Amino acid sequence: MSRRRNKLNKPKQELPGISGAKLTLVVLTGILVLGLGIAYTLATYIRLNQARDDTDRRWREVASLLDQDYQQLLVDGSDTNQTDSQIVGDSLLAAVVDRFRTSVDAQQQRLLADQVESTIAQRPTSSDPAPKASTELLKVIDDYNQGLEVERQILGSPGGRILRVILVLRDRVNFQVSR
Repeated sequence: MSRRRNKLNKPKQELPGISGAKLTLVVLTGILVLGLGIAYTLATYIRLNQARDDTDRRWREVASLLDQDYQQLLVDGSDTNQTDSQIVGDSLLAAVVDRFRTSVDAQQQRLLADQVESTIAQRPTSSDPAPKASTELLKVIDDYNQGLEVERQILGSPGGRILRVILVLRDRVNFQVSR
């Protein structure tokens, strides 16, 4: 019986590994780091949304001036002494400009503006060259492109890189007129 008592009275040996207090500390630290990472990513998302709203506002200014510019281009291009290829080119340009003018979505309108500029660049060489873009238009386009640069900087931050993975965000390219 004395042997049995010795077994019962022996102090228990601790299992090798991490103690409960250390494990709790590691878990709480992990939760804190995860929470801070999520908060930082959400703050980046808010900054990105504000930058995109600002860029969309800037695009509306560009679109308004482009609309006037394209309408003037169509009026100037409606000569009576045009060749068949010029007439076809002008009608194609008029169709793309009409789609640009009637689009309400900023992203779709931007794609259509790129298409209009591409169509202007591909006009037959026998036609008069398109008039140069106004300095006001070029200034507003430069302002819009600066807004896109702010977006790219936000997306280049650590929170922006996480957002790119989660939301599959793409860079928006600068807009340029072909004239």
